[in-house]
Amino acid sequence: LLGVTTAYMLARRGAEVTVLDRRPESGAETSFSTGCQLSYSHAEPWANPSALAKLPKWILDPDAPLVFRPRADWPMITWGIAFLFNCTNERARQNCLNMLRLGLYSRRQMARIRQETNVAFDFLDKGILHIFGSKKDFDHAKRQNEFQEKYGCSQRVLSRGECLMMEPALHETSRGIVGGIHSFMDESGDAYLFCNALAKVASERYGVK
Repeated sequence: LLGVTTAYMLARRGAEVTVLDRRPESGAETSFSTGCQLSYSHAEPWANPSALAKLPKWILDPDAPLVFRPRADWPMITWGIAFLFNCTNERARQNCLNMLRLGLYSRRQMARIRQETNVAFDFLDKGILHIFGSKKDFDHAKRQNEFQEKYGCSQRVLSRGECLMMEPALHETSRGIVGGIHSFMDESGDAYLFCNALAKVASERYGVK
């Protein structure tokens, strides 16, 4: 995804571009089976103060959202030290702002690419609904939302009933839901389709090899 969009943006500015890929087509690896989310609003970094209490559990859980594999690997060790260094309130705040600015910029650029190319990739602009099963997590998400709103990223805080109205399929879940955050500025689409469609445009329109 990054390679194809970079190639497209460089080529449309007049650069001569050749893309190297070990696969015979675009988007055949990491972008082949993503979660399809264009999560511009999801700006809270993994490295934050609340992560410190979760680290022991994550290290022992192979299904943790952030997987650590402790081993004698110097690059991994230095990365881990940097991760811990960024778990302070001030660093997490600054990193969040950087991610938020990048996310909102990416949203504008994606709109520009869609308008210029009209590529088809199952695009939807219905937003993304994040649901929470505990009051603690929900309260944390609401505080994060209040922080992001100050910098131009609005989201909707929903009650449990409003979540069920927005997504009726949630009636069937056995998981408890206390509330949700609807990131209505977010979008979704098939990254694999996007990569191949944009690669075709870049090749045919701008001569990318």
